[in-house]
Amino acid sequence: MRIRHFFAVILCIAALTGCQMWEATKSMYRGTVLPASVDVGAKADVGEDTRRLVQVVSPVDMRLQEVITSLERMEQPSRQELEAVHADTSWLNGAAAYGPAGEVLFRIPDQPVKDIPAQKVMDALEGRKSGMSMHVLDLNLGPELCLVNSIQSGDEAEAHIAAHFDPRSLFAQGPEPEALLALFRDQVLWSGLPSEVVAQIAEKDWQQMLADGIQGDFNLAGQRFIWLSRYVGTSPLVYVVREETAE
Repeated sequence: MRIRHFFAVILCIAALTGCQMWEATKSMYRGTVLPASVDVGAKADVGEDTRRLVQVVSPVDMRLQEVITSLERMEQPSRQELEAVHADTSWLNGAAAYGPAGEVLFRIPDQPVKDIPAQKVMDALEGRKSGMSMHVLDLNLGPELCLVNSIQSGDEAEAHIAAHFDPRSLFAQGPEPEALLALFRDQVLWSGLPSEVVAQIAEKDWQQMLADGIQGDFNLAGQRFIWLSRYVGTSPLVYVVREETAE
């Protein structure tokens, strides 16, 4: 049911953003958050909550998914391919490839604005051998989000390909950053909401809420909020959006 609900939201981009954007969306999400067998040409009813989520979330999440897809396509560490991803993505601070023991194969650029210690990446991976994952790394210059594609050979990890960025650089690019909150592993990555509301949202029992589904709503401080989760690897990234208020 999780995939079906997320698919219903993503499908609505077709009606809301036009054919060209939708074709890119289908290509991007097929086989990642959507199963390859889903008929992405089907029509879906568009509720107001779905419209609101698509309006605020999809421009941000599509940028994130572009990088995830690029990393997942790499079967081996490639400086040329990773340089292209970095050059095409203005909000990335850097990228790197690591060997199985955490040795740095190369960095892009050679001296990134935020230097990611290889040991922090390996500690975050906790022995992960394959697949995509996302991690929050606490650095002196602030938290850094790190996307990692781990490549397995036989029973062991062969390499880890990473791209990292300041979460503010991504989430602030949305059409309504002041109405969005992004939550990952109980940590608020971004919020344009009042601090007292942010604290109440962070204190919610998200483990239970995510066990019940990937989309929902709640009321706080006289306002209604709708939320949607999407998975990066096996971990949910939660988007919370303030309901649009009438002028």
